Amino acid sequence: MASLHEPQTAVRPFGAESADTTGWKPRSALVGTLLANRYRIVAPVGQGSTGAVFRADDIQLNKPVAVRVLVPTLVAQPGLIPRIRARIERNLAVERREPGALINLVDIFDVGMTLEGELFVVTDFIDGDHLSTMLARGGRLPWSRARSLLVRLCQILHGLHGHGIVLGALEARHCYAVRNKNKHEALKVVSTAIFEQLASTIGPHAGHGATVLARYVAPEQACGEPIDARSDIYSFGVIAYELLTGSVPFTDANPVRLVAMHIQQPPRPLRVAAPDAGIPAEVEAILLRCLAKSPADRQESMDALANALLAIPEAVATGTHANVTASLAASEIPAQ
Repeated sequence: MASLHEPQTAVRPFGAESADTTGWKPRSALVGTLLANRYRIVAPVGQGSTGAVFRADDIQLNKPVAVRVLVPTLVAQPGLIPRIRARIERNLAVERREPGALINLVDIFDVGMTLEGELFVVTDFIDGDHLSTMLARGGRLPWSRARSLLVRLCQILHGLHGHGIVLGALEARHCYAVRNKNKHEALKVVSTAIFEQLASTIGPHAGHGATVLARYVAPEQACGEPIDARSDIYSFGVIAYELLTGSVPFTDANPVRLVAMHIQQPPRPLRVAAPDAGIPAEVEAILLRCLAKSPADRQESMDALANALLAIPEAVATGTHANVTASLAASEIPAQ
């Protein structure tokens, strides 16, 4: 088992520019075509700063998949294709050692070229909402609702860390609430080499994807230093903060200023940011520790973090800050 604090490859310090991809689209209509004699394109799903996404049928494995045709400016960035292939090999090696170990991780498992020479990547297709969608639709979550989601996310990340997998690019829209075979709510975490690439290209002219990612980046990663499991603990803290208060700790339209906030500025306590949300003081203390500037001041592992959160019941006296009234949020916000 790999050490949870074993440093991973450092990304470049934030500052590189990313080209504008506005108006780009794949060179040919793909719906109805068969890519690599395996992926039949069914329908477009959407388009973002990294490419156009399609739902497809994997006729080899008889399952739905997502095919993303990447924008040329992303493909041209040094290191992307080797990084994708290295992650595919890493994941295959983990699954050979322990089948099912990565069942909650959604990552690229194939890569190829269209007939027009455009690079595409393939992941499992996720039928569910990511946490950002849940927030946009229903608002912040009460602790009674967020507790199980956050504990499960800790457990998933702890399992990945046990295999030496540090995400280093985790945000709310990478975490999907889905239904498992028993119709129970489960979580899937999306992490691909593309996100890693975005994390190395945040700058004053970065695309939307890189700018959003900067809201969740750990201070050491922002400085281009090696990252480890505690970097994911920081990003987890940002996600938990967002779920419980309705906003991330730091925000700015300029990703460079935003990254500087992560490095230098202490976050507002959660119960100050959302005084009427009924956030337990114990939860606030745990999450502020996640957001410590130094990795050494954070929890030692995701397992320790999960146990700390589990120790706080769904219904707990919240206490107050000065001039903060008792919260009714838990009863006002419906479960999603």
